[in-house]
Amino acid sequence: MSVTGSAVTVRMKPSTSRRLLRMSARHPETVSDLVLLDAAVPLPRNRFPNDPRFIATFLTLAAPVAGEQMLKRRNRRSTPADLVGESLRLVCHDPSRVNPSLIRESEAMAAARAGNPGNEKAFLAAARSIAGVLARPGRYIDEIGRAPV
Repeated sequence: MSVTGSAVTVRMKPSTSRRLLRMSARHPETVSDLVLLDAAVPLPRNRFPNDPRFIATFLTLAAPVAGEQMLKRRNRRSTPADLVGESLRLVCHDPSRVNPSLIRESEAMAAARAGNPGNEKAFLAAARSIAGVLARPGRYIDEIGRAPV
């Protein structure tokens, strides 16, 4: 895509945003501004989550076949409210502090996405991308450091 004189907003999966970040670091003349909103940024160097649920979930999702089976089983047994609650417990220190209207909106979005077979594939791709970043956080942090500011 080539756009001159305009701002472009592009939604993309995490692995694509990493490629865009690397491209902007290697060829800064091609990108005037790059803003990553809600980016899944790795933890600081040498710090890995010590929550066994977090580690087990991402290791299982990253594994071929096991990730697909886990996700299918999870989606069959869970309501949209269950899925949102599980995600919040996994990523929030204190889920009770999350704004209830945001939770309701997330549940409505989960309900709207339910049953779409492409969602499982996209979710696994994003989870595997994040697992890759968490496995090598230094590489991602170095890429961020090389990007023009």
